[in-house]
Amino acid sequence: MKCEELLLDENIINILIGDKSINKDIIYPVNMPYLRGIDICNIANDIGFKMPYNEGLYKGYSRKNYMKDLIKYCIKENKISNLFNEITRKNKFKFLAEDSFLYRGDSNMQYYEMMNDFYTSVNELLNFDNAYFIHNDNVWSVESFDEEIKIEIPKEELNLKFVKEEYEKALNDIKNNNYKHAITLCRTLLEDVFVKMLNEKNIEFKQNGEIKTYYKLIKDNYNLKTGTDIDKNINELLSSLESIVNAITELRNKAGDSHAFQNKKYNLKDYHIKLMINSSISLSEFLIELMNDSKEE
Repeated sequence: MKCEELLLDENIINILIGDKSINKDIIYPVNMPYLRGIDICNIANDIGFKMPYNEGLYKGYSRKNYMKDLIKYCIKENKISNLFNEITRKNKFKFLAEDSFLYRGDSNMQYYEMMNDFYTSVNELLNFDNAYFIHNDNVWSVESFDEEIKIEIPKEELNLKFVKEEYEKALNDIKNNNYKHAITLCRTLLEDVFVKMLNEKNIEFKQNGEIKTYYKLIKDNYNLKTGTDIDKNINELLSSLESIVNAITELRNKAGDSHAFQNKKYNLKDYHIKLMINSSISLSEFLIELMNDSKEE
């Protein structure tokens, strides 16, 4: 099944036609613009799908069925981006100015606040199927979390030289605006370093990708726990290492969100990705040197 077929989920269709709230506010729920059957037909005609309103096969069609048929057409003709660009076109959201309780700020901020809620609500549903929504400029797509980027390296080659090579690859990803790859590369590098360190000490563990669990084992077996016998400043640095692991793990899990609407409040910039890259590289180098030092004791 194509990932885009997940968009045929009834809950997602309800969001698209304006029947389901996109925020979690019980008092002031917010919906996308309400699409009548004829509105959906007009969108279909604009992107090349001749869908007559309430005629022939479409006689008595529900709004949900109109949208479902339109999504199927867009999947087949590779026009998902056309559909979502039409649905999210800014001039369709003038109603935001009519109710000050919906969103605060100027009209531009109101629109992007709503788009972020829309984007997040769809992704929350796709997440149950291990998929995520991507929006970059005018391109929309659905991808699977199963399509992981793997770093295949022999155990003995995971050293400081290799880490520096991965650093250059990550910086090149930033130049090419491939943030998702850079984020995954850093997360996978940390996982490989953790696994090698645990294997070096013959520590039994379940290799399931839970790098937070790996790091806790490393703390226990490589004397990385903070204590009163260690300088206060070193203690603070060691505590920060776990924060780096947690942050990179969470960012990788939300990698798709890095392509959110082009709004500085939500969209990750290259300097955010550089910070993550530098943090993961520094941590990897530190741990490799720690591992090597441990061998000599």
